[in-house]
Amino acid sequence: MPCGNTVMMSINRYCFSDRLQHNVLLRLLKSKLLKIRTAQETQLSFHCLQSGWE
Repeated sequence: MPCGNTVMMSINRYCFSDRLQHNVLLRLLKSKLLKIRTAQETQLSFHCLQSGWE
């Protein structure tokens, strides 16, 4: 599966009550998209970003 689709599917699985927060996370993921090479890296990057919001 292309890493781009993996990132989008990961975002869609999470529901953020704050739309602005979601937009910021989406922008951060998009900015890192070209650097992400594998699905595993995608999951690790998403987990690190998500942890920053907790």
